[in-house]
Amino acid sequence: MAGKFVFRLEPVLRMRQRAFESHQRIVAERLRAIGREQTLMLAAREQIAEQVAIARDQRVGRIDMMDMRGSRAHLAFLNRRVAECAQRIVAHEHELEHERSDMVAARVAVRALEKLKERRAERYSQAIERREAADQAELALQMFRQGKDRLTVLD
Repeated sequence: MAGKFVFRLEPVLRMRQRAFESHQRIVAERLRAIGREQTLMLAAREQIAEQVAIARDQRVGRIDMMDMRGSRAHLAFLNRRVAECAQRIVAHEHELEHERSDMVAARVAVRALEKLKERRAERYSQAIERREAADQAELALQMFRQGKDRLTVLD
């Protein structure tokens, strides 16, 4: 009986799998960062809507100019925050594109080694089957010859 199949490139395969998993974590972290930025942007937009609603309610009657300036300054701050969040999201998405392409390349490298391992394992099992078939044929031939030799001795 032959020994178990050993893939000599197993350490390389494990190393490439770890690299792929690292790329997956990087992509996941980038997606979380985009989600955080989108949440911040949404919160700022909601605050803008609230400030606009408050400003509309305060239009009735006497207008306090200091309050109006403060409200406008706060709106300007919130609008800047929305713009900054949008810029960071665009930057994150650009980086995400590169990180995803790196992840795909790492996955291709892993898959290539996995396919190689499968092919070599299949080739190994076929070689073992051929060897076992040859051994069985040799054993059958020896048994046949022994049986034939016995028949000639008895004659």
